[in-house]
Amino acid sequence: MANGKKNADSVLVNALDHETGLTSLRLLVEASRKNAYALSDAWQCALKATMEIAARQGEVVTVAWRDGAALLDEIFSETQPDTSLTKHVALMTNVIDMGASNAKSMREILIDAEREATDIISQRMSEGLKDIRGAIAPEKRRKAA
Repeated sequence: MANGKKNADSVLVNALDHETGLTSLRLLVEASRKNAYALSDAWQCALKATMEIAARQGEVVTVAWRDGAALLDEIFSETQPDTSLTKHVALMTNVIDMGASNAKSMREILIDAEREATDIISQRMSEGLKDIRGAIAPEKRRKAA
């Protein structure tokens, strides 16, 4: 094991001693830095979407409680069963409509966040491949010379 460690260390030292190795190491470090930034940006998109959804849910719950409480007061104050039933149906219709609207809003937030995060990662992958092509081209020219 010690011999393997020594060989690995000597390979790293030799790589750092040569211009090609140092350039490759710099490219690797730079690519890693760019990848970390891209992942950070993608996570920020996800966090932003999560916060938007939480805020939207808070708004929906607040409106639902307020409107529901007001309608329930009206329903229980009615003495006519038909009027009470009509208001109860109106309450249920309102709850269903609000739920559907809320689901649509959340879906749109998630789709936008997914699209933005995917674009960030896709762009970084394309840039990474260009970086690799750029690093390989000088190597080929050096070997040909």
